[in-house]
Amino acid sequence: MRSLCAGAVHQLPLLVVLVVTVLSVPASALVASGRRGQARRLVGATPAETLSTVSQERCHLACHQRAGCRSFNFHPGTGHCQVFTVTACDSSSYIVEPADGWTFYDVVDDLSAESGQTLWSQEACVRDGRCRESCLRRLGQGCRHTQQCQPLVTGVTNCSELVCSCSNAYWRYNETLCMPRYTTFFTDGQSWVWKKIVNGMCSTDFRIKSTGTVQVGVFEAYTHYTGRYILKISQTNIYVYRYEYGVSSQHLGTVSKTLETDSRFVRINFNWCSGQLRVSKGLGQTTLFSWNDASPLQPKYLAVRSSGRTAGYFRFAGDLVDPWFGDWSLDRVYSIPRDTMVARRRHKQDFWVEFECRIKRDCNWMAREQTIWHNSNIWKVIIGGWDNTHSAIHRHVSSVGWQSYSHTATPAILSATELRRFRIHFSPQAIRVYRDNQTEPFMAHQVGAPFTINYDGPHMCCNVENVDFRLAPFDAGWGYEGGFRWGENLVD
Repeated sequence: MRSLCAGAVHQLPLLVVLVVTVLSVPASALVASGRRGQARRLVGATPAETLSTVSQERCHLACHQRAGCRSFNFHPGTGHCQVFTVTACDSSSYIVEPADGWTFYDVVDDLSAESGQTLWSQEACVRDGRCRESCLRRLGQGCRHTQQCQPLVTGVTNCSELVCSCSNAYWRYNETLCMPRYTTFFTDGQSWVWKKIVNGMCSTDFRIKSTGTVQVGVFEAYTHYTGRYILKISQTNIYVYRYEYGVSSQHLGTVSKTLETDSRFVRINFNWCSGQLRVSKGLGQTTLFSWNDASPLQPKYLAVRSSGRTAGYFRFAGDLVDPWFGDWSLDRVYSIPRDTMVARRRHKQDFWVEFECRIKRDCNWMAREQTIWHNSNIWKVIIGGWDNTHSAIHRHVSSVGWQSYSHTATPAILSATELRRFRIHFSPQAIRVYRDNQTEPFMAHQVGAPFTINYDGPHMCCNVENVDFRLAPFDAGWGYEGGFRWGENLVD
């Protein structure tokens, strides 16, 4: 015969927390908490058992004896008891609603940890009875309250139509990350900015602003030497091209289009799904160009560039990330195609740069004053140039041109198969370049007339192969976690 005991725990109000212990099996105890269920009851779920005119202890015992019991409602005035094998968070259709005289009890594993749960002090728990850690939701999962979505998701999210979703100003990268739409990518009139296409995107809505010509391309691989569709957008026309590397180059058509890019962003939609190229003024707007590719390309990357020595500003609806995004390891490597500079802002004039580099020739680091490449004051540290035989420090002086300093023989300083470490010390007095942990520089230059360095980063000029840089382990500011995005946050 089993004996039962019921009572208050931790000096909480009587009837709010109940414990039923089976004395013949001392380790078997069921703890039910009504601390967030007073004057409330669970509705929307079908009770596994319903009892009438019973005591609170008898209702609790019924839960204990019911296999899989997870919660129950009890009304002491009527002795009405509803036992459930579910709890509030098992379905978005279950609601813990206000109900006079009732108490909703949740079966808990550890009463002492109950108030430490993520949602315990939030409205989702206090008002809606969704208190357990199991009530937390990822994107795409059912919810009743936005607070269920926020702890497990980075970015702005809400509970929309009973599903955790990114807010309208954000797009979904995966089940735990919302990223902002229409962030501005900046191009400097020379370098390309690359992004990886995600979520199977094959049509993009974007805005552009430039006083010159810009290019928007989608590429089958992370290199210029691959199949690609290109839009070349001038102030008066849009030119559409198809390139199949080593096979063919086609100018598909020209569309007259006036872009008022001095004063505002102009909206364009570019579709390449299944090789059906469409260019329109915007999503769902008038089609400007249409062509079906009999041998469709399968783009996986998007790249943008401004030319004519002018700045370009691009805003995309979403589904684009940095090519290396998603690798959170300390050993992550950033691969960079030709004709690119991966830049970020500098706020100090005396600083160290440390990185590892893998390329057969031309591992370059660039520091410059202006946002626009043309006519900017620039320092360019060239390691392993001239077919991996020499290194040098070059300076571009605004309105003057390039000057070469410290041309140094450095045979085989780079490797195409292994990452090799270098350090550069920039200061208003001198630039010094070191191998690995060596204390003496192998190349140095006394500055003389310094200029303000506002931007710096790895630069890739002229190889067919991408250059590999390892940056983040030496400077967290190059990591996504540190706020870095390629082409973003370069202009106010």
